[in-house]
Amino acid sequence: MYSSAFVSIPERHAAGKRLLRNTRAQAVLAQANGDDDRLAPVRDLLSELAESADTAGPLAEAITAVGTRYPASGDPGHPWAGRMVPDIPLGQDGEDSLTALLTRTAAGALLLGAAAGSHALSAAARPWADRVTTARTHPHALEHAPAILVRPDGHAAWIGAPSTPADMAAEELRETLAHWFGHPAAPVAGTPRPIHR
Repeated sequence: MYSSAFVSIPERHAAGKRLLRNTRAQAVLAQANGDDDRLAPVRDLLSELAESADTAGPLAEAITAVGTRYPASGDPGHPWAGRMVPDIPLGQDGEDSLTALLTRTAAGALLLGAAAGSHALSAAARPWADRVTTARTHPHALEHAPAILVRPDGHAAWIGAPSTPADMAAEELRETLAHWFGHPAAPVAGTPRPIHR
């Protein structure tokens, strides 16, 4: 069971308000009579925004709430920090994907790239193995980050900075795991959970 720390109520309320506002706006446009001249300028404006390369992406993100950005720790300059992480291929051959993993496990995921220090990060996450699955990405999927901690909703909670020493990155990761996934489980005797390949 996930810790109640995973759901940050103020964070979700703000995102929910934006999504509700955007949904209501779409409903008004969809339900209005097509001959209503008062809404014609709004429809024209939205059509122009949807067709422009500069605004189509942000408009789609706003309408679908995919562009929601939550607080994230680690590398704040990474473009995925706090955002929905793309469907990264997992495993040596890319035979699995992040979306499939999150759907299958209903847990968080620690994605490890090929960078040095992944053993320290894997070890740091082991006490949360009941709530976070550790997986190796396709060799070139994380070229600008050694690792990413992904919440069950697909948003990045922590992104390792390439310049951070492994021991410091492991400590940052443990703090973030405790924040989003609660206290670590008691150590379990036996073999640690293997890394998904």
